[in-house]
Amino acid sequence: MSQSGAAPARAPRFLFVPVSGPGGAGEYFRALAIARGVKRRWPDADIHFVVNRNAVYANAVPYPATYLDGTPTHSGPAVIECLNAQRPDVVIFDSAGRARQLRAAAEIGARRVYVSSRVKTRWKGFRLRRMRFLDEHWIAGPELLALKLSALERFKLRLVPTLTVRFLPACFEPPESGLGPAVLERYGLTNGGFVLYCPGGAGQFRGLAHGPTVFLTAARVAGERSRVPAIVVGAPSEDSTPGVVTVPALPNAELMALAASARLCVINGGSLLPQCLAQGAACVCAPIAGDQQRKIDEAAGLGLVRPAPFDSQAIAGVTVALLADPPALTGLRKAVGGLGLKNGVDVAVEALASLLSQTRP
Repeated sequence: MSQSGAAPARAPRFLFVPVSGPGGAGEYFRALAIARGVKRRWPDADIHFVVNRNAVYANAVPYPATYLDGTPTHSGPAVIECLNAQRPDVVIFDSAGRARQLRAAAEIGARRVYVSSRVKTRWKGFRLRRMRFLDEHWIAGPELLALKLSALERFKLRLVPTLTVRFLPACFEPPESGLGPAVLERYGLTNGGFVLYCPGGAGQFRGLAHGPTVFLTAARVAGERSRVPAIVVGAPSEDSTPGVVTVPALPNAELMALAASARLCVINGGSLLPQCLAQGAACVCAPIAGDQQRKIDEAAGLGLVRPAPFDSQAIAGVTVALLADPPALTGLRKAVGGLGLKNGVDVAVEALASLLSQTRP
């Protein structure tokens, strides 16, 4: 057992449990960015993931992982078994985990972090039965988009004074020096001379069209009208449309390099929204999941993005109009530049360092 203020004698162990399933990937990629930040801070750290084997990224997890047949939230016994086997110093539940899983983590002496990025998951994180088993609750997204703590949330925090709440502005992997020009050269793009389309990590949400297909169609239509080259990251298939480059997936650092170099980014309203804003990008945002419209509306109300309905023709229309209006593009970038968004990974790693310095129960 470590002394207060001292790091564990052995390399620290971290267990990441992001919610995972056939649709959506923002929680996983946020966890991955934080995991890589952990590795930069503690090169010998032991990192383990728990993921749904049906997730689109399941075969690409770069760390040892436990694979589940369903989402971690609904796989309580399997997650608890993993906790007992891994014995982590810190476990990070991103929009996942039930009270009994948090209690199991507490029983083995692990510090517990819960991450929320949606109204529903934030509400779950502020249920008293969960709060009493948590050390930290991280609200993903800039405070100006994620909303400040409500009066009820502040009241509950007075009931559980041991719980710390933090806002993570935008979690992304920072591009290393020289990465941007290398990525542009690889895809035949020029700085400021292309549009980046990215519907996010994946999947199709119930009742909605397939995001990658909608975005690819929008890129084709907008490219024909504007004659501005485009790259579509997350495209479902190769495309022979002149001026349209398709890429199945990119590491987050390369995606951020493209966002910083693009004339315009056409993205969803999930984790990509604060990530691209942190790169100073001008953005068109369309909601590919039911919870994203609120964040897009808030960002648009602050003059940070242009909203578009989740429809290929509508997205193309907003994109072409914005490309034809250079002063509007400049205005978006100026508004975004005034935010001074930090990388939420740095905030998370400092919080984890603080947790590791505390005496384990």
